[in-house]
Amino acid sequence: MSFVSLAQEGELDAHLAGGGRMVVLFYLPNCPFCIRFRPAFSTWATARDGKMACLEVPLTYESPAWERYDMEAVPAVLVFAQGQVVHRLDARPGVGLEAADLNRLFAMTTDRPDRPGSAPAWRRRNRWSRRQHEQI
Repeated sequence: MSFVSLAQEGELDAHLAGGGRMVVLFYLPNCPFCIRFRPAFSTWATARDGKMACLEVPLTYESPAWERYDMEAVPAVLVFAQGQVVHRLDARPGVGLEAADLNRLFAMTTDRPDRPGSAPAWRRRNRWSRRQHEQI
C-alpha cells in the first residue's frame, strides 16, 4: 500500500490495526488550507514508492478524531507506528501546511526512533480551533 484516500474516518482503525508505520493526513473537505495542501500531500505520498503507507482521512466537525488524536487544527499529518502516534505536524494558524513541512517531517521520522506515547519536543501547540474553521 502506498497512498490511500479513505472515504470515512471509521476505516482508519482497520488500517492502524495492521501495525506498521503510516503517515495519515486529517482534513476537512471544505477547509481552504486543506484544499490547498491535499495535492501536495498526494504528490509527496506517491513519491514514497510504497516505503511508507500514506492515508488521507476526511473529518467532520463532530469527528471523534479531534479529541482522540488531540488535534486543534487541520490539515494535520500524524505518523503512526504500531497504532500509536509517534510524530505529528500540525497546521499553523492562518497558514496551514506546505509541501516543505512534509519534507521536514519525513527527515524527522527517519532520524528519530518510533517511541509510541512520547510527545516530540518540536510539537507546536496553537490556538487555531475547529470553531475558527466554522467561521471561515
